[in-house]
Amino acid sequence: MRNKNITERELVSAYSRLFTGETGLTVLENLVSKYHRRGSFVRGDPYETAFKEGARSVVLHIKSMVKKHGKREDLESLIDE
Repeated sequence: MRNKNITERELVSAYSRLFTGETGLTVLENLVSKYHRRGSFVRGDPYETAFKEGARSVVLHIKSMVKKHGKREDLESLIDE
């Protein structure tokens, strides 16, 4: 990490700035579509399930950080899924 002294509030703000701009929103929508809306369970393959669940957890983390900063109306449906 570039700055180890960053506060939680500053980090939440950084996530929000990154993922609520036009480009960031496009990326977040793609991540949600690929890794959050689909199930992570793969019958008979615990390793693939674990891999998919790891990707899903990253998307959930991003969404929670953006939500902590305060929602915008155009993001509500994407963040609250």
